[in-house]
Amino acid sequence: MACGRRWVSHLARGTDSLNGQTRAAFINSAVSTCLPRERAAPENAGFSEDFLVSFCNCKASEMANSISYQEAQEVRSSGGSLTSAVLAKAEAAVETCTKRLITRCQRVGEALQCR
Repeated sequence: MACGRRWVSHLARGTDSLNGQTRAAFINSAVSTCLPRERAAPENAGFSEDFLVSFCNCKASEMANSISYQEAQEVRSSGGSLTSAVLAKAEAAVETCTKRLITRCQRVGEALQCR
């Protein structure tokens, strides 16, 4: 998951976690980065727009729950690249959200359809 850099300007120095406007800015930026990628991925062809929006919102929220101010600064200083610690948190967010949202899916023949 690539995180947009716009949200970093909202970070308040000295805080340990993202909250308030900082959290909202992070989530908005992450979702705006996530959605185009998820829409374009061929493996997501069976997923509805609502499902993809829910997935991106979930992933961004999970990341906002786990990323620290220091990690955000590291991402910013690297030009938006994810550090290994942040990448691990992003992968955990994907796993959590996939498990949470898969209940909205059903197998129809060989295809998986999700609402």
